[in-house]
Amino acid sequence: MRASMAPSHLKAMPHDLLGLLESENLRDATVVGWSYGGPISIIAARKDASRIGRLVLIGSAGPSDDLQEPPAAMALLSSGPVRWYLAAVPAMGRGLQSGLRVAAFSGGQQPEWWLPNLAANFAKPNMRATYYAEGERFMENELGIEELDLAILVLHGDDDNLAPLAMGDWLARHGRNSKLQVVEGGSHMIPITHASELADSIQAFIAGSLAMDTP
Repeated sequence: MRASMAPSHLKAMPHDLLGLLESENLRDATVVGWSYGGPISIIAARKDASRIGRLVLIGSAGPSDDLQEPPAAMALLSSGPVRWYLAAVPAMGRGLQSGLRVAAFSGGQQPEWWLPNLAANFAKPNMRATYYAEGERFMENELGIEELDLAILVLHGDDDNLAPLAMGDWLARHGRNSKLQVVEGGSHMIPITHASELADSIQAFIAGSLAMDTP
């Protein structure tokens, strides 16, 4: 993504991420970006490759050769009428949050804490505006992932209704040193539903990357 095209939060969040790495005096770090955190991580790596040694993109948002429009759930939640209802009709807002939960987990089992957590997040100042802005840029096709030389692992569920697998496939194909690992039956919430599987994959990825970097 070119800096001139990025909205303010897409400029701020990579900057904040790099600031955190700098404050902890971290270099060659493995950064894991989930959902919209994927593009944020890619942009941060482009800005300062010395801080980020490898990337893991989980259910990452991004462009796709197959999708010309945002996924239906994202398009619905970003539409003008829905924005108005969320703000003006609390019951409607709760209903849409419940629907988002179903879409996020692709109809699968959901932990009891997830919906209250989502409602608490939406109640925070500026949360809705940020969420809508992210939705509008969900399929940004100028991330610049092809400019990165670092190793990238793309972990993506094949039943992701919010960031379809085609997005993960695109990112893996356009990264210079990228690998796609598909999580069978995985929704957008694989960090919750497939935590152990993802942890094992990330650990193996880091070990392999470090071995390749060692003379």
